[in-house]
Amino acid sequence: MKRLELLAARRESLLLRCELQRAALAEAAAPLSHPGRSLLGSLRAHPVLVAGGVALLVALRPRRLRIWLGRGWMAWQAWRAWQAGRSTAARRRA
Repeated sequence: MKRLELLAARRESLLLRCELQRAALAEAAAPLSHPGRSLLGSLRAHPVLVAGGVALLVALRPRRLRIWLGRGWMAWQAWRAWQAGRSTAARRRA
């Protein structure tokens, strides 16, 4: 019986060690998560919003759609430029 107890204790310690390693890995990998992944996850979680957005785009006339797509593209580019500038400034301060 002593051997079984030793094996059970060893198993418990290994499970605890695995749990701690998983937590450390998740914490270390958090900055590597891509914003697009979280956006895709949000879209998958809310298909009704996606359908509503598509319906809105279909309801708009093609000319308006082109105008709004242009505005959205410009906003996206501005957002990316702002984030790039922000990360560059943070690196300079560090």
